[in-house]
Amino acid sequence: MCVLHIEIETDNLDLILNSINLPIYQIYKKGDKSKFRKEIIYETNLISCDVSEKDWKDFEGQTKDMITFLNKFRDDLIYIRKNSNQVDFIFDLPYQNRQTFNQNDFLPTELLLKSGDLGIGINLSLYNVENQE
Repeated sequence: MCVLHIEIETDNLDLILNSINLPIYQIYKKGDKSKFRKEIIYETNLISCDVSEKDWKDFEGQTKDMITFLNKFRDDLIYIRKNSNQVDFIFDLPYQNRQTFNQNDFLPTELLLKSGDLGIGINLSLYNVENQE
């Protein structure tokens, strides 16, 4: 379920998109309306990529997939940064509240180092799935 969102300011978005091999599932160009909330108009370009297909319950599996993603697409991510005016990379890592007294989830050092090296932030999205029924 983990995804990478890339907010990018550039005049050559199509050139960048044609030069990379990221697993993109959604693109909004500056000025596009949101597919889900029509009142939202994007002020920047937004690219969203699949990073992990692991379930929310599999926090460790998702973090391993994030490391694999960074290893595989490092050059593409560097290319995007070098060829844009401004770019923000954000991993969105959804995971499930396990309804325990104390929940601890560990982000591996390798993931933090590789993400930090590329300037990628990590958003931990904790969901209380039990209350959704």
